[in-house]
Amino acid sequence: PFTLTGHIYALRREVFEAVGGFGGMEAQRVDDDHELARRISRAGLASWQTPMVYDVENALPSFAAYRAQMKRWFLFPRQAMLPDMSARDRHLTVLGSAANLAPPAITLLALVARRGAVWRTLALTLSLMLGIYVFLETTFLHRQTPRAQLPLVVLSELFTPLQILMSLRSDDTFEWRGQRLRMQRGGKVTARE
Repeated sequence: PFTLTGHIYALRREVFEAVGGFGGMEAQRVDDDHELARRISRAGLASWQTPMVYDVENALPSFAAYRAQMKRWFLFPRQAMLPDMSARDRHLTVLGSAANLAPPAITLLALVARRGAVWRTLALTLSLMLGIYVFLETTFLHRQTPRAQLPLVVLSELFTPLQILMSLRSDDTFEWRGQRLRMQRGGKVTARE
């Protein structure tokens, strides 16, 4: 993989030190996971991703906090990962993500075409998505979203892909731990005045 998830990544200490560890990241980087993966790759080593299921819970007190997090989640890869990714990895990433655009695209088509078949396709798509969501959540996380919250899951399926596209087209500033920062292409961060 071209990045790693640092809180569940294992590396022998001597290898970590040989590739530079976290040296030079403290003041200028917030993408330590991506940078460590690059350092390992530049050293001619390979990272291996093993199957793992873990739950992530983000407490976001407002819609503004949610928007700020979404922007960070897609600004970091755009500025820090894409410049170093091979064309093959970029194409595979786009191909693997393209299906996320289907629900909003079908919704737009249903609104424009106003045909029953398109509305049924949208209902089938959203039902299938919700069914898979509930199955995965129940099977792997052993919990369930309250039924009253499930319509929000469906809404997120419609609007989150559009928000991702907006985040990818946005400027290079973001909020991180109470600071307003700017991420340069390649991943270096500077304070925003």
